[in-house]
Amino acid sequence: MIKLVSSNDFDWSEIPLSLMKVPSTGLDRGWLEKRAGVMCKEIADLRPEQGRTLVHVLAIGDTEKTGANRNGDGFSSYWNNKNHYYFTKHAHVYQNHKNHDPKLSVGGIKLSAYNPEMGRIELVLSLDNVKCAEAVNKLENGEDIAVSMGCKVAHDVCSICGHKAPSPRDYCSHAKLAMGKVLDDGRQVYVDNPDPHHFDLSVVPRPAERTAFSFRKVASAAAAMSSTILFKEAGLM
Repeated sequence: MIKLVSSNDFDWSEIPLSLMKVPSTGLDRGWLEKRAGVMCKEIADLRPEQGRTLVHVLAIGDTEKTGANRNGDGFSSYWNNKNHYYFTKHAHVYQNHKNHDPKLSVGGIKLSAYNPEMGRIELVLSLDNVKCAEAVNKLENGEDIAVSMGCKVAHDVCSICGHKAPSPRDYCSHAKLAMGKVLDDGRQVYVDNPDPHHFDLSVVPRPAERTAFSFRKVASAAAAMSSTILFKEAGLM
């Protein structure tokens, strides 16, 4: 099962993407400790790259800290800590999920880390200034952009009944009819995603257009649309 997750679908207390201006002497220590303390040592060693822009990303939050995201997908602290390295091992930066060929990538993922205090995966991207000109310009002008990330899971698990579903066709009634809803007893309906394998990170440069921006689930009268269905309907690889 393939899931699509946007950096803007979590309830962060700060903007998810932050431009990193790297002088020849290295990044400011105060900025490091405030924004990316978990990667202080690694980021402190970064230096400017010709024709590239570095971006710090709040990627995926722990269910225990941020709750399930707006798509009704949850990612536990255990798996975020264990699997964040898949971003640097297997993923590249693409435009709009055109991810079938790494040669089409428009950047790379230099660093990944799990931040246990903040409960999230953090990344450092290296974007090509020509191929990602629109996104880089927006960030330099203080405008918001988002990235959305693809991951594969063997199945997801209903937070209410524990049903394991290898595809949306196999969802229980909770996931089919009440995704994202809070029940009378206070429990939220979402699906947990064990052992996610992250393989794609795409720049989606038009925040004014909700579906093009992050391919978020669209709420209906009954429930939110599955991120797997959304991924398929968007015609993505």
